[in-house]
Amino acid sequence: MGELTSAVVEPDKGGTLITSAYDGDDAEPWFLKGSAVQSSASDSLWRFTWNHTGEVVGFTLAPNGNADATADEPILRGSLTVGPRPALGGAASDKTFVFDFDWQLTGPPLLDDGSDS
Repeated sequence: MGELTSAVVEPDKGGTLITSAYDGDDAEPWFLKGSAVQSSASDSLWRFTWNHTGEVVGFTLAPNGNADATADEPILRGSLTVGPRPALGGAASDKTFVFDFDWQLTGPPLLDDGSDS
């Protein structure tokens, strides 16, 4: 998505161990955290967040921008729960407005290196 300004998938090292969302195995919760430019366009991340808050959805994060996973440019895949509806707006002097997100994954992400293709 063109409006994404930062994204990281990481475990919450200080988080509480959970079991139910991770197939019964104790694990640290994982999160997709980032920032994006606010856009109310129908195909924007802001609008997706607004329309799907609380839903479990699949995600793909390709940090290198590649469409296909390779050994040198793997892609992270998984499922997450879309967080709360984001704010809209900001200071009148700002040229663009940004919103932050912090969504919990339903389990550890999968590293797709293209080897199963």
